[in-house]
Amino acid sequence: MESIEMYDVTIMNERLKRLNKASNDGDINELNQLMEEDPSLLDKFDHVVPERARDNPLHIAASNGHADYTMEVLRLKPQLAEMLNREGQLPLHLAIARGHIEVVEKLLDHTNGRKFHLRPESKYGYMAAHIAAINGEHTIMKMLVEGCKHVLNETTPRHETLLHLAVVANCFDSVCYLIKKGINLNEKNVDGNTCLHLACQKRNHQVITYLLDQEGMEVNSTNARGLTPFDVLLVTSWDSVTDVYLVDILRRAGGQGATELGNLQSIFSNSRYIFSYRNKHMVKAQNDAQILLVVATLVAAMTYPAILNPPGGFIQLPFDKEDAWRPFGEDDVQSKLNTTFYKNWIYTHYEKKDFL
Repeated sequence: MESIEMYDVTIMNERLKRLNKASNDGDINELNQLMEEDPSLLDKFDHVVPERARDNPLHIAASNGHADYTMEVLRLKPQLAEMLNREGQLPLHLAIARGHIEVVEKLLDHTNGRKFHLRPESKYGYMAAHIAAINGEHTIMKMLVEGCKHVLNETTPRHETLLHLAVVANCFDSVCYLIKKGINLNEKNVDGNTCLHLACQKRNHQVITYLLDQEGMEVNSTNARGLTPFDVLLVTSWDSVTDVYLVDILRRAGGQGATELGNLQSIFSNSRYIFSYRNKHMVKAQNDAQILLVVATLVAAMTYPAILNPPGGFIQLPFDKEDAWRPFGEDDVQSKLNTTFYKNWIYTHYEKKDFL
């Protein structure tokens, strides 16, 4: 009897391995073959403890984008669509995160009005629409919002709206869509940040400009640190002319810092944060200035002798066009040494990306 039970377990384990591979490959023929061998094979997942549940066949197929295979599994065992894995995720959540639109559509078509996509995954508490927004999946997010209007106002455990998530994901299409649908522009997350705070933190020129054009956008709202969007923009590291332009357009829209608004609590509670951040970047700026000064000195050191002592003396002889690129003459050993030193110094003090 014991040997028979061991034999049954071995067969069952082998079939489950074949089922996992079929689900991973989207092999419908293998799935049907397994169901012929054991019609109750998919029922085995009914008794799995959620905390120990691995991905069921529908999780695997959905995450790999196998739409036809997903349809076949739904036909055989539709209950699998509502089962969570050990991460607390539905097959729908995995399909959304990987951007498999066709699979998402087929899973939603089989909800039979139960709207299980409103059920949050248990690990982070994100609903299906939140996952779409986080991953920049605009088409899927729009599909979910259109299918259930009140999703628009659902927030994450960190009190993030779909707009917060879309801004962080830099998905401009989603930002525009959500605002047109009437989402609250000035909703704050758990850190007190509005969508404008986050856009300034990301330094997204397109999103910031669009938000500032919206009626009712609070330009000087303060977050939990007492920082306005203008403050956030200033304390975020700058690395392009665009950042200067962003400061200008925010100013033109009425943007001010906490100190200008006279918010004493904000000023005192955040002065250490603001000044430490700015001091750090001021030190960097001073170091960069010193580096540029040395570079200028090196350039001058190479250029000045070349002007006073041009190759061939002050009486210049005719030269070929091929020689025109040679700044100090082909045989000027000292100039070559200077140039080599200059290049080595530059590459020592700057990373490659600084020249791009």
